[in-house]
Amino acid sequence: MSNIIDYVKWRGDITFEQDPFNEVDAVVLSQLAQLPFKEIAESIDVKKMTIKVTASKLKKALVGKNFDLGLILPRDIFELFYLMGASKRFGPVVLSDYVNDIYIEKETQFCALTADVPSSARVIIFCGTDDTIVGWREDFNMICISPTPAQAKSVVYLEKALKDVEKGIICGHSKGGNLAMYSLVHADISTQEKVIHSYNIDGPGFTEDVNLIPRFKENMEKTSLHIGQTAVVGRFFDHYEKEIVVHSNAVGLYQHDVFSWEVLGKSFVKEHGVTKECLHIENIVKDILKDTTALQKQQFVEVIFDMLQSTDSKTLLDVNKKKQKLITSYLTLDAKTKKLLTEMTSRLVMDRVVQKYFFANIKEMQKKEKEKAKELNISKKPKLISIKISNNKNKKKDG
Repeated sequence: MSNIIDYVKWRGDITFEQDPFNEVDAVVLSQLAQLPFKEIAESIDVKKMTIKVTASKLKKALVGKNFDLGLILPRDIFELFYLMGASKRFGPVVLSDYVNDIYIEKETQFCALTADVPSSARVIIFCGTDDTIVGWREDFNMICISPTPAQAKSVVYLEKALKDVEKGIICGHSKGGNLAMYSLVHADISTQEKVIHSYNIDGPGFTEDVNLIPRFKENMEKTSLHIGQTAVVGRFFDHYEKEIVVHSNAVGLYQHDVFSWEVLGKSFVKEHGVTKECLHIENIVKDILKDTTALQKQQFVEVIFDMLQSTDSKTLLDVNKKKQKLITSYLTLDAKTKKLLTEMTSRLVMDRVVQKYFFANIKEMQKKEKEKAKELNISKKPKLISIKISNNKNKKKDG
């Protein structure tokens, strides 16, 4: 099966002047905002550099070093970025205005990047949730807060980024997809008119009353939602954009990884629609949210993340190492709080379709861990992933 890495390998010699921007390009570029430039090397400050130069700097910064990918960052993202830098299509793309704001006190995680694509448009890239606990808390806050801090920041970023250009494209994966939609419909009219298309790549929908948003329908006509056939994240909340279901070779939740999406030529291989299991889970989640008060939603989020914070974890990788502390935190909850958690989750946990869905995910996770262990030539399952980058082109750049 061919994926976005194969796309860059096969079509990397075709410039944007020769073949216009397409849906696969949007997904490829959406992954760039996930690269933790500042965290890897302080010398890489993406103010205005081509992908070719940025990739070269990043590669040099990682020589001989280990970098923990955590539980969110795709394993193949570095290989993708280096291939982009070496290609005629993506190498000349100019990156600028990289921001990565994390504020624990304000429960905010916002990351964005601008890419000027030759002979096309300025592309605004919003990053999805990273490995931080504060990032995941902001995601959960979407069920009880609108706008979230990241949503508000996305509007300001978009308006500023498109101020001096004629055409713009917005894209984002996961939470970044939600920001791509949110920023468009809440931006000023002059900014909206410059946007050619907004790509929500397997991201959540709207939680607010869209009838109160001016020009909403008009902006949704130039917005699309790309999801896998068993999508979960991209089915959360309410969607009004055009839905495009792509074929993924992954199982369940792992279809959220766009590296599992099949590419044919310059398009994704399409499915006729999502599965019955996907729709079933979507309806259960919507019913739970509909039957829950705003106060209960807020209390639920607070309890979950108070438990996570009690483990002194800052990232999901930390939580993965401190499972016993998390269990201990749950056991110390009072009866009323435990009842709240049970009421909010029991319909999902006890549902047979959901159980089957997540059992398949557990099997897939175990399979992937075995594959990683084989790649790293170790006998036990690794609890974290690390990569070594070498200047030797014949060596793998990950694993």
